[in-house]
Amino acid sequence: MSTLDMDQALPTFLAESRELLEEMEGALLSVLDSEERQELVMINEALGKIQQGLFGVCEDCDEPIGLKRLLARPTATLSVEAQERRELKQKMFGD
Repeated sequence: MSTLDMDQALPTFLAESRELLEEMEGALLSVLDSEERQELVMINEALGKIQQGLFGVCEDCDEPIGLKRLLARPTATLSVEAQERRELKQKMFGD
């Protein structure tokens, strides 16, 4: 196969590969329960934050999330303090 043929075949190959991966992801999601699906969403969000350079930054206060928290829960989006505030508010106001 010549380089030109390969260059022309590459977009088709990539499109077919992407389609196959989407089908596989759909099949995988169908066997996961809702809790597992939520965890997968959180993992994908954490990976996106890594790519954006935002991993480990609290969504509430923009301060760093502590290393111990990230080691214990890599998908954490809030610092311990922000999480505690949120839980207290939910407990007090039922939000």
